[in-house]
Amino acid sequence: MRQRFVREFVPMFLLLFAANVHAKQSGASELEKLFTEASSVLCQDVAKADSLATLLLEVALQAKEVSYQARAYKLMGDNASCQQQFQKAIQGHGRAAALFEQVGDDEFTIRSLVNLSNSYLKLSKTDSALAALNQAELINRRLKSDFMAAQIYLVKASYYSDFSKNDSVVFYSLKALSLAEKIPDESMINRAVITLGAAYYQNEDYQLAIRYFRKSREQLLSQTNQANLSIVNYNMANSYTALNMFDSATYFYQQALKSPGVEGNKFLQAYFYEGLAEMQGSMGLYNESIANHLKAIELCKEVGEKRNLSAAYVNLSEIFLKTGKTAEAIRYAELGAGLSHDIEFIEKESDAYWMLSNAYRASGRYKEGLEALHRFYKLDSTMLNQTKALQISDLNIKYETEKKENEIERLAQMAEIQTLQLSQQRYLIIGGAIVLLLVIAILVLYYRQRADRQTQALTQLEQKALRSQLNPHFIFNALGAIQNYMLQNKPQDATSFMSRFARLMRQILENSREDFISLDEEVATLENYLELQLLRFNNSFEYELTVDEAIDPEEVSIPPMFAQPLIENALEHGLKGKIDGARVKITFRQEGEYVLLTVEDNGKGIASEVKTKEGHKSLAGVITNERIELFNAGLKSKIRMIVEDLAGVGSSGTRVQLMLPYREG
Repeated sequence: MRQRFVREFVPMFLLLFAANVHAKQSGASELEKLFTEASSVLCQDVAKADSLATLLLEVALQAKEVSYQARAYKLMGDNASCQQQFQKAIQGHGRAAALFEQVGDDEFTIRSLVNLSNSYLKLSKTDSALAALNQAELINRRLKSDFMAAQIYLVKASYYSDFSKNDSVVFYSLKALSLAEKIPDESMINRAVITLGAAYYQNEDYQLAIRYFRKSREQLLSQTNQANLSIVNYNMANSYTALNMFDSATYFYQQALKSPGVEGNKFLQAYFYEGLAEMQGSMGLYNESIANHLKAIELCKEVGEKRNLSAAYVNLSEIFLKTGKTAEAIRYAELGAGLSHDIEFIEKESDAYWMLSNAYRASGRYKEGLEALHRFYKLDSTMLNQTKALQISDLNIKYETEKKENEIERLAQMAEIQTLQLSQQRYLIIGGAIVLLLVIAILVLYYRQRADRQTQALTQLEQKALRSQLNPHFIFNALGAIQNYMLQNKPQDATSFMSRFARLMRQILENSREDFISLDEEVATLENYLELQLLRFNNSFEYELTVDEAIDPEEVSIPPMFAQPLIENALEHGLKGKIDGARVKITFRQEGEYVLLTVEDNGKGIASEVKTKEGHKSLAGVITNERIELFNAGLKSKIRMIVEDLAGVGSSGTRVQLMLPYREG
């Protein structure tokens, strides 16, 4: 839950970088005096800054000075950002950008658009934030300013952090850092380093995150302006908490609360107390955790910070559930779910319904627990679909950018050829032919490599989309079983089934996002699935699940969720109608470059199944075959499936074998 900090603080510390306006001196004009005075108290005496900015706007309107009207609106936007009044900041920065563009001031148009994008990000209006960034980037192509480009890259990093696209966060942060070191600009270098640390934190590389945060902290302690020191201390505290180094974490939470600028900033205090409360909950200090959660909630209400407030509600619900106070847990989870829905904070809304499902079950309200579980699954699927949509959008953006850059390069080469033709006529045919052939060869090679990369990326997306189809196929049967238990007035069976089902859903959702998972995780998921099916079928079959001793299940990784559809097919079709001695056997054995998966049942066999299912095609079989085709499109070692009817070897039943490629480490 604490990983939200990157989405909250990366835009925030960029907003703290309010533009330091240096106007052209125009004697002792009233407009210049007002502008200079307002700039000097910006974000320090906010009431005075607002008053001076308003007066500057009135005088500029009377004098019909559009440039100073733009500066007045920009001052209002910057001052509103410092007070976390982001809707007001959007109005100021938006009007400033339009007026600066009207008078042809490219630099301040970009500055206003960058701050406008930051304010949109704070309100989770990501589409509007990206539109402002794209406009700023377009103008900077004309201005060609490294400083402005670095600013844009930092905000792009913030944009991608909202979607947990950490590869893009690192990419744009490094580009900003490179330009900041080239300028050089210490403040921008520090912000880029903080952003990199935040990205590595989200990637769960906490040691590397601490290294970047420590570097940033050392830079800030040596500088006069320590505006971002509190955020760096907070991020270090979160990183140490993730490593269970609670003494260090406590120290840095305390340092964050004591940092310059925090004492009068309730917005920052709310985040820091919430982080401290989460850590105390992890340590089992529940009373202290509850007290700090409530403190964070009150601070959030005072400043109108709804994202952190929704998180605090859900986190407090979890602490109350751990201490057995189910009524309070339900109350705060419901508050978190409602607020998260209102502000379209899907991730936290999903967490809230997960907590509600557990709290309702703990209080014996099974029907409401099942409904909450439905909402959780629906929201989790929505988040997965949004991630896929962003990946496709990202591919399209990169494709268009590469295409434009390639077109520029091609035109530059053509201009060079034309210059050569004018100066060296006798080498026209030979030189032109060589250059043209080189250009064609480079373009052919480039387009071929790009097509391969796009094909591979789209194949991976198709695999994940198809993999998600496995969930509804099983969920339909499982939820039907839960409903049946409830109709038969068997609450204990319903509770047991629901608990295992919830755990299985979490495992399936987590595994479905990976191309390879450890064999240990796959076996744990299958055991949970089989135990669930035993409950459903009243223990009418036996199963045996074994892993060859030659395999280390923690070190060997295989493609996930290939065994489950085969086992489901054996239970639903192969063993159907078998009264006594029904058995399914699953084994994993190493065979050279493969892990051999075998699923064997003692049911009717293939021939009998074909007679019983005339015209029906097993959905599990169709999905498995389609997934094999998709995986084989991107793998050197191909997956192979062998189906054998055991009726022909003096026995009965079906044996299915899959040769799965594996990875080690």
